[in-house]
Amino acid sequence: VFYQSAPNLPQFPFQIPKVFPGKSSNESLQWGLSQLFVDGLKANIERYRKEFSDFEIYVTGGDAELVSTFIDEAHIVRPDLIFSGMEALMEE
Repeated sequence: VFYQSAPNLPQFPFQIPKVFPGKSSNESLQWGLSQLFVDGLKANIERYRKEFSDFEIYVTGGDAELVSTFIDEAHIVRPDLIFSGMEALMEE
């Protein structure tokens, strides 16, 4: 989708560079795109905080460990949550 809206920019793999700011065009694009995601995540957590005073944050999926590093709030990392649910369903 990103390449469709900005076809003249170089294609790059999605990853979060270790050094900020980016030292190349690719790293700068990676930082820009990844920080849009991180900022959106933080904004959603804040939105939930305003709506619900008491909630738990679960970080799930294959990138849960990586995403977890960007969350300042207390949270639970469960990269295999869906499989745990499937396993519990099969046990019923």
